[in-house]
Amino acid sequence: MAGHRERGGLDKHQYTRQSNKDSILMDGVIYEARQRMEFERYEGICKRCGECCGSADGDPCANLRLDLATGKYYCSTYDSRLGPQKTVSGAVFTCVPIRGIIRQGLLRPDCAYNKTGG
Repeated sequence: MAGHRERGGLDKHQYTRQSNKDSILMDGVIYEARQRMEFERYEGICKRCGECCGSADGDPCANLRLDLATGKYYCSTYDSRLGPQKTVSGAVFTCVPIRGIIRQGLLRPDCAYNKTGG
């Protein structure tokens, strides 16, 4: 006899390995969903004042734009913003996710992230 088969033609060991792979994949799906929800939560908090990007310090990020219709700021390279960037004057800095700025306590006192506990 070749060996005992269970659950759709897989033997016990194959089923366990497949279950572990499915579990890892499911963990990945859950992780991605949580990341997406966290991203959306942070996006919802932001009031688009531009201060995290230097709108008030005289040398903002070169990618920072002001929407004249709404009076709100946005990043012209948002999807690829993280990493080395330049200010309007050419100074190099590293753009980091807002969570990094929150953890370092570098937000102005009236920032929306401070008011919600970021």
